[in-house]
This record gives sequence, C-alpha cells and structure tokens, in this order.
Amino acid sequence: MLAKLIAPFLFLKPLLNRIGVCGIAGVIAGSFAGLMLTLLDLLYEQALSLTQVERLPVSLLLTLAAWLVALFAFVCLAHYRLAAIAIPTFLIALLVCFLPVHLTHVLGLYGLAWLVGLVVGLLVGMLLCAFYKRFGG
Repeated sequence: MLAKLIAPFLFLKPLLNRIGVCGIAGVIAGSFAGLMLTLLDLLYEQALSLTQVERLPVSLLLTLAAWLVALFAFVCLAHYRLAAIAIPTFLIALLVCFLPVHLTHVLGLYGLAWLVGLVVGLLVGMLLCAFYKRFGG
C-alpha cells in the first residue's frame, strides 16, 4: 500500500540524494512555513502584513510545527533515530522558518510564501550540509 503512494515521487530520489539530509530538512521546514503563510494570506480578507511584533511569535510557532513535521518525516517515514536527528532538524527549522517570514514581509510576497520558503529552505539546508561536510566531519 505504501509503495503505491510513494511510486509517483520516485523521480525525486536522485535530487534528494544530492542535496543531503540537511537539504531535505530545509526543504521540509521551508515549504511548510511558506505554505502556512500562503494559507494565512488566502484566509485573511485584506492583504496580509505582519507587524514586527507579530513576526517573532509566528516564526517561533512555524519553527515548532515545521520541526514536528520534519521529525515525522525522518523518524516515521525514513526510519532515522530520533536522538540522531532531533537537534539538527530543530536548528535547521529555526533558521529556515525565520528567513521566509521576514523575506515575505520585506518583499510583500505572502501569496508566494510557499515558493520563498522552498527556495530558502533548499539554500539554507544545502549550505548547512556543505558547512558540516567541510568542518564537522
């Protein structure tokens, strides 16, 4: 049953292998945060604009939610150990969720926040993977 659900997405396997676990965590967190901002923009009747005071709690809530989504993806679906993945995915989610919230506010692109989150998540995740490979081992 699960194999039938996963089969349409097998074309992503070479890309996911290339960007690494950090990149995947970044894409998950960024896409989730951006999608939530886009949905908030669609549900809000006027043009969405978060104040500076509102951006911090929104970023923190999105960080927590994106971290839980990433943990579910890695632990339940990819069978990673929770102890091995919890702290790195939290740090990636923290970085990746703050950037799209602030970038979409500066650019005024709340309707395209999902795309901003995806790109930011991919770039930050790949940068952290490269940093880890270079300095961390």
